[in-house]
Amino acid sequence: FFLFFFLSFFLFIFSFFLLFFFLLFLSFFFFFLMIRRPPRSTLSSSSAASDVYKRQFRVDVRDQQGRWQRTRSLVPLADALNAADQPNSECWTDEDSNDFVCSTTRPVDQGKELTAQYGREGKSNREYLLEYGFSDLQFGKVAVAVELSGIMVANQDSMEEAMRALGPQGLRDAVRRAIDDFPTTVHSDTARLQSTTLSPGERFGLQVLIGEKRTLDKTLKFVMEHLSNLTGAADL
Repeated sequence: FFLFFFLSFFLFIFSFFLLFFFLLFLSFFFFFLMIRRPPRSTLSSSSAASDVYKRQFRVDVRDQQGRWQRTRSLVPLADALNAADQPNSECWTDEDSNDFVCSTTRPVDQGKELTAQYGREGKSNREYLLEYGFSDLQFGKVAVAVELSGIMVANQDSMEEAMRALGPQGLRDAVRRAIDDFPTTVHSDTARLQSTTLSPGERFGLQVLIGEKRTLDKTLKFVMEHLSNLTGAADL
C-alpha cells in the first residue's frame, strides 16, 4: 500500500512539473514569436509589441552618475505626432529641468496638425516602412538605396563609388539587369498607385518599389552620360 501511494504521489508531482515546464515553454515561444514580428501599419491590426516599437522616442536621460545617455522610451501624447518631411515641431530633453519637451518650430494655425521628425533626417520610404510600418509619397524625394553587385547605390557619391569598383560598363550592365528583374515600370506602378482598391501594405510596398526603380533610372542615366563623355573624348 505504501509503495503504491509513493508511486502515485511521485507520478502526480512529475506530471505537474512536466505540464508546468511545457506551458512555460509555450509562453516563451509565443512571446518571442510576437516580438520578432516586423512592424506593420497602424492602419491595420498589429501586435502590441510592434506598436510599442513604432512609438518609441530616442530620449536623453541622466544615469546615476549624472551622465547623459541616449535611450528609447514611450512618451505619452508625443507619440501621437505623425511624421512629415518638413515637420512643424520638435522634441528634446531639457537639460535644466530633465523634462522631455515638445515645441513648434514655426507658427502653426489653430486646428492644424502637429508633425515631427521620426529619427534622423533624410530617411527614405524603405527605411520608414522597415522601421515604422508605413511609407508616404512626401518622403519619395529621398532616394531609396538599391544593391548593385554588392554595392549600395542611392546618390551621386555612391554612384561614383560603384563605377570605380565595377567600371562604367560593369555598372551599366548591373543596372540593366536590375531593371530587367522588375516585371513593371515606374510609369505602370505610378498609375497603379492611384487605385482605390490597394491595401495599405500594397500601397506602402509600391511606393518603395517606385523609389528603387527611380534610383536605377538615375544611375543608368549617370553612367550612360559618363560613357558618352568617354566616347566623345576618344573621338577627339
